[in-house]
Amino acid sequence: PAERFIELGVPDEFYSIKSNHVEVAWWLLEEMIEDGDVDDGEIVEQYPTYDGTVVERTPLA
Repeated sequence: PAERFIELGVPDEFYSIKSNHVEVAWWLLEEMIEDGDVDDGEIVEQYPTYDGTVVERTPLA
């Protein structure tokens, strides 16, 4: 998945590569899905704590 962001020319500051996923700005993800650049994704809301407890997941596709 990270390679796709590089292919699309997404600037490094707009995404972060994690061990099992890529974090990207929600508005950019919505645009990428709308344009057909990626198939799906989800908006994840987290508490700003050391373990980042997930509050809500909203699938997009």
